[in-house]
Amino acid sequence: MSEDGFSKSVAASVVISTLVVDDSAAMLKEMCRCVKALPSLELVGTAENGRQALEKCESLKPQLVLMDFQMPEMNGLQAARQIKSDKGAYTKIIVVTIHDNPRLREAVLSSGVDGFLSKAQLRKDLPKELGRLFPH
Repeated sequence: MSEDGFSKSVAASVVISTLVVDDSAAMLKEMCRCVKALPSLELVGTAENGRQALEKCESLKPQLVLMDFQMPEMNGLQAARQIKSDKGAYTKIIVVTIHDNPRLREAVLSSGVDGFLSKAQLRKDLPKELGRLFPH
């Protein structure tokens, strides 16, 4: 297995285009580092809020969006719902947040988002989530 949980042969042939969305410049940079560290992911763009995420999803058509929950202008959940309803069924969305509690996790996942990860555990949990969302 490769470092991101995929077999080496699959990791070499499968690349998941990824958009990263966060209003914090420091967290955006850290999330991008996580994406770049995984050979199965290709960073295709970034956005700083939900509205920018909608625009980037329309133009870039990423297979995966890692999106902060709490952002100005449009939060991650609002943006995720719109992405999914605007012909974005092909896009998997993982909400990433510092607010990791069972009630929020349940609310986010029941809204149609594909995954929910804690920012504190992103490096550790992202590979497992990729294996679940993109089985190969």
